[in-house]
Amino acid sequence: MLNASHLISSHIGAAVHRPQQALELRRGLPPWRFTFLQHGVIRDDISGWLNRKELDLFITSSPAEHQSIVGDGTNYVFTEKEVKRTGLARFDRLARIADTVSEAEQDLVLVVPTWRTWLSPEIEPGEQRWVVADFETTEYARNWFGLLHSAALRELCVAENLQIGFLPHPLIQTAMAGVHFPEHVLPLRYEDTDVQRLFARAAVMVTDYSSTVFNAAYIDRPVSYFQFDRELVEAGGHVGRKGYFEWERDGFGPVSFTVDDAVSDILATVNAGRRLSQPYADRAARTFPERDGRCCERIVAAIEALQAVG
Repeated sequence: MLNASHLISSHIGAAVHRPQQALELRRGLPPWRFTFLQHGVIRDDISGWLNRKELDLFITSSPAEHQSIVGDGTNYVFTEKEVKRTGLARFDRLARIADTVSEAEQDLVLVVPTWRTWLSPEIEPGEQRWVVADFETTEYARNWFGLLHSAALRELCVAENLQIGFLPHPLIQTAMAGVHFPEHVLPLRYEDTDVQRLFARAAVMVTDYSSTVFNAAYIDRPVSYFQFDRELVEAGGHVGRKGYFEWERDGFGPVSFTVDDAVSDILATVNAGRRLSQPYADRAARTFPERDGRCCERIVAAIEALQAVG
């Protein structure tokens, strides 16, 4: 890293963006320019976190996401100078994989919940994973496990030859040790599988607020949202505050707030087919107007243009 002229990463945490050992050797002055590829599409207002970061190139994907960052009156400090809308680098491979998966091979009800900051007050020293105390008694666990144990979803899996794939956020994985799952539920981990192939195999993706849902929309996979604690999340209880995105207006599937309603929405979504239905297909098209397999090409061009400036 001391010899790098350009640092390119999907993450912008201090350990990646400004590693302490390298800064000490350089007396606090990093020798590289930094490109933030992102690891998801920004939906909430996370300006309070990102505005503190020093970067030279900031990748965005959708017109609405881009304008929420560079538009007049936003809370972000970044401009068109740093922010370029190219699409996420990983979208190119995701689209190629999706093209190889037939509708008959879309055999998963893929449940992908994200984490919550309030499940643990702090990270273990030297670790990148959160410690979750009494996890199974939390509202979070009761709702998600209630969904996974649904008899109606089990019957759906039998009738449609599906399996529930449970892919919790990596920060929640440590809480999964010792948890018993029904036979029709397949526990999954990001580090053990090709996640893009899971997205491509989804007959429906079920999530709460995870930005992974944009991957499903990018390849026209059906979506269902389960948001039992939306009021707390949107009040700032999680990482960011409510941004430009309205679930009922901009989301890629129906929104439910109870286990019973979530199950009903999943059943209806699966029965409607293995592709995004209207109005959700139109929303995906507006979100990703260029699904041309050239995201990486555009990113490389932006990096080369930055390097050419000197």
